[in-house]
Amino acid sequence: MESASNSGTRVGYTRVSTVAQTLDQQNTALAAAGRMVIGVLASMAEFERELIKERPALKRAVSRANGTKFGRRTKVADPAHVATARRMKADGHPARDIAKYLGVSRATLYRYLADEAA
Repeated sequence: MESASNSGTRVGYTRVSTVAQTLDQQNTALAAAGRMVIGVLASMAEFERELIKERPALKRAVSRANGTKFGRRTKVADPAHVATARRMKADGHPARDIAKYLGVSRATLYRYLADEAA
């Protein structure tokens, strides 16, 4: 029997042994099994990710059904204050003074005035 270093075929300047060819055939079989395992793991990960997305969505739906409100609270909760600001704006008061009265920025004041107009 020949040793692995002496056997094989010559390809270019390198010698490819039959042992290496056998290992290549085994790696091909292992690669197919490996791809299958990775595919199964990827499917499981995708399934788990879907479960992770569903749980908070269900919790939010239950909370909304129970009357919980989400999001940031409005800065001016009283509609009467906004109506007063609207009257002040109609009377010619500067936006800076109206915003200071409400305790909000001018941008917030303009947003409230635009919401009321729409």
